[in-house]
Amino acid sequence: MLNLLFLNPPNEFHEPVGRDLIYGCWCHGKRVADMQLPPLHLLYLATILRELGGHRVRVLDALVQNLSLSAIAREAKAFDAMVIHTSNTTFRYDLKVLAAVKAAKPGTISILTGPHPTVYPELVMQEGIVDLAVQGEAEDTLLELFGKLAGGDGLADVAGLVWRDQGGVKINPRRPLRPNLDEWPFPDRSLVDSSLYYNPHSRRSPFTTALTSRGCVARCIFCTSPPFYHGKFRQRSAANVLAELKTLRDQGFREVLFRDESFTENRKRLRAICSGLIEQDLDLTWIANSRVGVLEEEDLRLMKRAGCFYLWVGVESGSQPVLDRLRKGITVEETREMFRLANKMGINIHAHLMFGNPGETKEDILQSIRFLMEIEPAAVDIGITTPFPGTPLFEQVKAKNPEIGDGSELQIDQVHNIAFFSRHYCELDEEFLENALLLAYRRFYLRPAYVFRYLRRIRSLRQLMNVVRAGFNLLLYLFRDRRN
Repeated sequence: MLNLLFLNPPNEFHEPVGRDLIYGCWCHGKRVADMQLPPLHLLYLATILRELGGHRVRVLDALVQNLSLSAIAREAKAFDAMVIHTSNTTFRYDLKVLAAVKAAKPGTISILTGPHPTVYPELVMQEGIVDLAVQGEAEDTLLELFGKLAGGDGLADVAGLVWRDQGGVKINPRRPLRPNLDEWPFPDRSLVDSSLYYNPHSRRSPFTTALTSRGCVARCIFCTSPPFYHGKFRQRSAANVLAELKTLRDQGFREVLFRDESFTENRKRLRAICSGLIEQDLDLTWIANSRVGVLEEEDLRLMKRAGCFYLWVGVESGSQPVLDRLRKGITVEETREMFRLANKMGINIHAHLMFGNPGETKEDILQSIRFLMEIEPAAVDIGITTPFPGTPLFEQVKAKNPEIGDGSELQIDQVHNIAFFSRHYCELDEEFLENALLLAYRRFYLRPAYVFRYLRRIRSLRQLMNVVRAGFNLLLYLFRDRRN
């Protein structure tokens, strides 16, 4: 039995960071109104290593607690090994965290999981601070790894593991994905303090997050999810999802944010989950990601009856040629229809857009801004298109300019806020793109009609407090001093 620490590292900029997804691609939180979500990926790992591996575990969310490196190092002294999930945008700072722990207790085994060691396994090991790394999903690899370490066995046959011996860095064959996600236990939310987390769109408290599928059926050129999951899409069964939701209700949670890439992808499963929520009278409100072109009016009606009040949707652009170059697999008309139906059903719908897409022009961006006004989302989140390692877009950029390296030059506070090597696929200059973000936000949010319409939706003191907090942070972003 080992003592294992699963660490969510702090943000050196001391601001919220979205860092809860298994496949990474994380974002700076200020632009999305201070959102801070529990580290669901680490809760899965810790629960599985405890329940199936018999190890002692702790999840330390130094991000939400804003802990210093010295405080983390003190906490880590009691553990045999420490696991950090890292992406290209956090990798450089995560190494500093590992170094601080190693300085305090040199014998601590340092392990990296996540998208960066998946794409660049040898590179992450060359820093000399990382002892072991995992490519792809880490649950089964860590189960086997810690079993081997506890028994003093060799590591040569641990699929998915990256390790080091006297001959240098060894990269074992990738581990096949576990086909049945129902086999894993539900993540234990008591491993963190749920009261510390915040979602500006939340209606009820306490809230938590859940993951009912992994991967995505889409093949967008900018997304790290398909390459991380080998292009596969796996789902938990409706019965398994409902069992977890009942457990969450019994634990006192009243709202769930589903973190699936597209919770609604399988309409048969979706209807079974919604019907179960209604029949079992679970009384949970919920938010989910959805994909354009999937849902019909009857689905939305059932979802609302089952407690859905908010959907997040990747719109990306109001220009069809731009969508086609992104391989988004949707049409502008399908987006228009989805927003019409959601608004008709009284379900709030959040639009994600990107500026600076391949081949995009100034007129395309202005068209997207006009499209936003037309479809009337409840809220909008806009970022500058970013090439992430492992994606077709990143490979396209790297072929033209190898200086992009492993992409770790991009820091977490810059993601989607600045243009990063966009000149290799977009002719719009960096200053224009960064100004276009502010223009779009100001045009959308500072309309009196929008403010009045949004305030009319407030039904509780909690919602009012969330609106005030989110609005304050949005105003700070819109009118920040861009010289700093």
